[in-house]
Amino acid sequence: MRGEAEAICLIKTILETVSAILIKAADYGESDKLVWLLTAECGVIAARLRGVKKKGAKLKYAAQPFCFGRYQLVKKGGFYTVTGCDVNDGFYSVSVDPDRYMYGCLMLETAYEAARYGGDTGFLAVLLNGLKMLVYSEASPQAALTAYLLDLADKCGYGLRRGDNLSIGYIINHLQNKLQVKFNAYQTLD
Repeated sequence: MRGEAEAICLIKTILETVSAILIKAADYGESDKLVWLLTAECGVIAARLRGVKKKGAKLKYAAQPFCFGRYQLVKKGGFYTVTGCDVNDGFYSVSVDPDRYMYGCLMLETAYEAARYGGDTGFLAVLLNGLKMLVYSEASPQAALTAYLLDLADKCGYGLRRGDNLSIGYIINHLQNKLQVKFNAYQTLD
């Protein structure tokens, strides 16, 4: 009985399922990708997706930016590998409109940096709300981005007064100063 309990505890530490959105990905080796996931449970984590660059790869969809779902992970040697993903929303329609795609990419980048800086796990909810407004509402891309950035600034502890008619540039500049980063996606908006 004791051996069985130890085996169950070992499995719990190795296998994990997290609610996450894919923030960014990079090629790794011949057919793999390294991905960064913003999770509800533990902030930003890096993981490997094996074989996703091969034709017919079963998890190819899980390696796409904006893919939100329940990612199944195996932790081995201090590093995660994605073994499955149940998609809740791919936000795929964001790629149809260049402005919405550019603003969506800025949302991914700012959420990534804020989560790395703040270490808090509430950034996923802020990002998902922003993406839903960007993709599914009648709001303009600029209005969706501005609302998201104000929510993100609040989450970072940098409250900006919403009634001041703040520009995207103003909010971004203050976030960059707070987080001590430069947002690459923002450079394309200038």
